[in-house]
Amino acid sequence: MKINIVKSKLKLVGLVMVFALLLSSCGGVQAAPTATPLPTSTSRPTETPDPTKTPTLEPTATLEPAPTEEPVEEMPVQTEGSGLGLSGRQYNIEGGYTFRLPLIDYGFSTRGSTNTISREDEEILISLGTSMAPEVFPLEDALLSFYESAEADFDTLERGAPYEVMIDGGEALAIDVIGIFMGDNVLGRIVVANPHDTLYLFAFSIATTYAEVNHWADEGAETFDNVLSSIQFLPVELLEGACEISTDQTYGYEETNPIKVGISNEVDPLDIFAQMDGVIRQRVYLETLLGPGGETISYERQGSISGEDAILDIYHVTYPGLDQAIILYVDIYHFEYPQAPVGFTCERPFPLE
Repeated sequence: MKINIVKSKLKLVGLVMVFALLLSSCGGVQAAPTATPLPTSTSRPTETPDPTKTPTLEPTATLEPAPTEEPVEEMPVQTEGSGLGLSGRQYNIEGGYTFRLPLIDYGFSTRGSTNTISREDEEILISLGTSMAPEVFPLEDALLSFYESAEADFDTLERGAPYEVMIDGGEALAIDVIGIFMGDNVLGRIVVANPHDTLYLFAFSIATTYAEVNHWADEGAETFDNVLSSIQFLPVELLEGACEISTDQTYGYEETNPIKVGISNEVDPLDIFAQMDGVIRQRVYLETLLGPGGETISYERQGSISGEDAILDIYHVTYPGLDQAIILYVDIYHFEYPQAPVGFTCERPFPLE
């Protein structure tokens, strides 16, 4: 049945991504072998499978928009080409990057620093992920190590010569691939970028090809290019360094001293931080926050109240081993660089400005 193939494809693409990230982080990048010419795709007839809905992961916690403020919905971005647009921006804080999803007919799931994006009929798959390597590797070595890890999981896979592309204003390296994946002819592309220091972005997309339709040529390649062009990396200083913990016992716990995550007046309107509305900035803060022992927290919005100079959102926060939920007050209208309240930690400096 199609659903079994779909689940296997999603799982395998995820495993390929994870394996490649582990390979780079463990220092297993090998010298790049000589490229071989990419053969011409030869499609084979096959029955068109019935479309199946993409299974998606449920988030740990959901945010409800405050009744006092309507979330600012980003306008869809129309890109050049056949009219394939992109929807609102997604934030992968753990991975240190943001991106936009295809406008319609695509779903996505997140696992750590990796995002898997798939068209509803599963004919086009995209995977994005980042990893911190122990040292800086040449882009070509990282790219071809990724390719070799993917090659082992395909029926057949061949590649073309590496070529340069741009991601967030910086150079990246790509190769086009052709092969057979779980019995289906596929075309695709692998891209690797090194935005700063030892952080690497790996991006991988494949699409099926049949005698009557080539999903890569018709839509997959352009969709992948659009997603890549939307990627923005968070500033490196917000991905490194120690968690800043408040020493004020009232910080976040009392209405008179809320956690202020609104947009700073000093932020450039074109900056990545200016693109986050208040609801997104709350989520970024809460998803960076950890329990006192590094526990993953769960949070739930309980409503809002009038503070001294702004409407405050009320959150119940829990973590494993906590007997009773902790109440935190958050202000999305004003900004002071956020800290972890007393009794909490964070996995990194809060990526907000």
